[in-house]
Amino acid sequence: MTRLDPILRRGAAVALACAVPAAIWLLACRPVLDTFAATDDRIAVAADRVQRYRAAAVGGEGVEARLARLQRRMQDGGGQMRGDSEGIAVAGLQARLKKAVADAGGELKSMQALPGRDGDGMRRITVRVAFAGSAMVLRDVLRAIETDTPFVFADNLDVRARTSREAGAAAADVTLEIRLDAYGLMEPKAPAGES
Repeated sequence: MTRLDPILRRGAAVALACAVPAAIWLLACRPVLDTFAATDDRIAVAADRVQRYRAAAVGGEGVEARLARLQRRMQDGGGQMRGDSEGIAVAGLQARLKKAVADAGGELKSMQALPGRDGDGMRRITVRVAFAGSAMVLRDVLRAIETDTPFVFADNLDVRARTSREAGAAAADVTLEIRLDAYGLMEPKAPAGES
């Protein structure tokens, strides 16, 4: 047993000599290096953000130019319906609605000009339109109506599903019957004889 005793002592010494540096590595060096790596990652993310912000700032001139153009258009009455008379404005609105439905792939059923109404210093020009199509057609028509100038607003939206009664018809074959009032605003014309 005395012979094994020095071998065990040497083995214990070697194990201790290996364990101390491993413990120092795990308890002191590794957390510091992990912190450095995390900091490097955060710096890379921040640098990427700075680069994107700089690119947005350079593109900001385009935003300012668009804002100025929209403000000029608003001063010129760009958001209002145009026409020498209410009838001309209604005809322009009907043409816009007809184009929006056709471009979206819908089936135009009817259009009816409703009587104009005055309020808040403006004249409200309204057209009731009925058409058929899918939900995508409805989305495209509403987008076309509400995102262009002169400004037109959708109101009194009525949507009803018309399902196909054929045996093999899928749920996607549902056709929507859509009716809405689209209106725009124009400055009221002064009655004849007023100046």
